[in-house]
Amino acid sequence: MTTKEVGKVIVLGIIFIFVCISFFISKGEYQIVDNKCTYVQHYGLIDKDIMKKDNIKYDLNWYNVILGASTFKGVVIPVTLFGWYLFEPVNPPCSKYDELMVRKNK
Repeated sequence: MTTKEVGKVIVLGIIFIFVCISFFISKGEYQIVDNKCTYVQHYGLIDKDIMKKDNIKYDLNWYNVILGASTFKGVVIPVTLFGWYLFEPVNPPCSKYDELMVRKNK
């Protein structure tokens, strides 16, 4: 392998690690919606009809946009990012106590 090929493999490996970390971190969280502690998740273009809720405020996740655009040659990463993780909820987070109470009552 030439040094150019090694460099490409290293860059792709770093991008892959960041994508894995992004998926691990951005699964969902408890946020305050209509004065209640509610579990909310990201949504994208593919699952918009299923995951988007009208009473939750969402914002474009620019990290995933940039990451998806930078890996446009591969198909899996951009489709996953734009399809399921494009918009993130931006409501205020719940306190740990409220979150525990919601989990306990389920």
